[in-house]
Amino acid sequence: MKRIILTCLFLCFVFVLSAQLTYGTTGLLHAPSAEMQKDKTIMLGANFMNKEITPPTWYYHTYNY
Repeated sequence: MKRIILTCLFLCFVFVLSAQLTYGTTGLLHAPSAEMQKDKTIMLGANFMNKEITPPTWYYHTYNY
């Protein structure tokens, strides 16, 4: 029963959560660090530029790898 309740709560909140925005950061865009991941590790991410901060003709989507 606990598992069903936790699953329902997770499904209710998963649509409310949003990624951290990177407006107003200083310095270079996502400057790399010397921190390394284990071998055979793949990290992917995606984001989009908000329409309110871009001109009407720019709809650029950004991807991180």
